[in-house]
Amino acid sequence: MTSPYPIFTYWEGDGSALGPFCADWLMAGHDVKIFGPQDVRALLAKSYSPERLALFDRIRISACRSDLTRLLLLFTYGGFYVDAHSGSGSQVKLIQLFAHLASKELVVFDQAGEGRAEDDIYLLNGAMLARRQSALLGEFIEICFRNLETHWARESRTTDHVGYNIFSLTGGWGLLNFLFDLSRKPYHLKGDLAERVQLEVLHPSKGEPAFVWYKHYHYREPGQHWSERQKVERLFEPG
Repeated sequence: MTSPYPIFTYWEGDGSALGPFCADWLMAGHDVKIFGPQDVRALLAKSYSPERLALFDRIRISACRSDLTRLLLLFTYGGFYVDAHSGSGSQVKLIQLFAHLASKELVVFDQAGEGRAEDDIYLLNGAMLARRQSALLGEFIEICFRNLETHWARESRTTDHVGYNIFSLTGGWGLLNFLFDLSRKPYHLKGDLAERVQLEVLHPSKGEPAFVWYKHYHYREPGQHWSERQKVERLFEPG
């Protein structure tokens, strides 16, 4: 099955680690596009200010760059962004996901599972579908840049570690706050966003999903997860 929209991921460094990921999706009939830092720098140089390109280049923790990158790529090209640890799943369900883009500009995923309340939402940003030039993505990209600019200003005033949370600055928690009214449970999409956003729930135990989360997570190195590094490392290289 050929995808009606591009499927892609983002990767920094040695691409040989992506062999299982690429082979998996290729076996399912999908030629997944791999973007790297230079692709994103070209997009930033073309459509954003030199200051924002410099800010992107200063980010030390790759997960934060990846957060920003997937948004920029989705906004520019549209399609399905999926993290490189994910594998192919049900082709029928994947077609159904793409079909949502006929009426919605954005498809996001809530990861169901143990350890969370039934009416909570754990929004993934490592898998999203979007139309090209989605206005919602454009607005969220602007929020992420402003968050990063604010933190860069804080770090610029000291040589000490300044606390931050990538999950809030550019990650899934920031996206959840942008899209959903969190003032009461169960959470609801804000205003008229239900007409523009499709929320899909990933139930690992309920049949074969459209894609398999954490299927190819062999590349993770101990102590290098962003949630560990942000506790002791500054987010930006010095200017």
